[in-house]
Amino acid sequence: MGLNLFGVLPAFCQNASYSEIMKELNLIRQKFVTSPGGYMSCNMSFLYSSESKPTAFIDSLKGIYKVNGSDRYLKIANAETVQNDSITLSIYNDDKVLMVTKPSQNMSGGQNLMLGNMDSAFVVRNAKSVTITQKNGLKTMSFVFSDSSQFYDCQLVYDSKTYIPVSLSYILKTSKSHESFKPPADGALITIRYSGYSNASFDTSILKVNHYVVIANGGVSSKPGYSGYNLIHQGEIPGITK
Repeated sequence: MGLNLFGVLPAFCQNASYSEIMKELNLIRQKFVTSPGGYMSCNMSFLYSSESKPTAFIDSLKGIYKVNGSDRYLKIANAETVQNDSITLSIYNDDKVLMVTKPSQNMSGGQNLMLGNMDSAFVVRNAKSVTITQKNGLKTMSFVFSDSSQFYDCQLVYDSKTYIPVSLSYILKTSKSHESFKPPADGALITIRYSGYSNASFDTSILKVNHYVVIANGGVSSKPGYSGYNLIHQGEIPGITK
């Protein structure tokens, strides 16, 4: 990567700080990758506020993320996602819909938690500068994104010893648009707080696709508890033809 992209790396990426940044991000992402049969779970809170009043939360959603080997489960509010090596199953409980798709890379390495996206390619494409500060046992990685990036500035806070994330906050760039000759718009701030990180074992039934659907004879059908849900297939799925 260094050979291919060195000519277009931002200035900060051409010195030792780039190596430090990627080392830190990799250590954080590894917290969401388990060995075969291993466990990982954490809780999340999605908090919504404005850039000018970051602690005056307008709304919030609760989330849960669980991993057991290659089986993954994510719940945000009343929507769930379950994935194994073969399929991704999304359960929209409010709308009574089950959606079956092929496995998504977004369900691995904590990408659903807005962490796995921050790889080397992401930094090269989007970051104008990145700084790391440390205080009271926590590190804060602050990103300033380039004007061409679809993202706006964000901060990642994590434990300096364990590398377990504490929070990730970022401003939606679309919310920063403003009319000519007027001050910049007050951006919409999203803060994700992580808690309860654990590698202890847990009941894995909710991580199993067969808890929700039956896959047999090249087809898929709803389990009795979800018989009233509309079952949708999206795209080609290995092993499922109907």
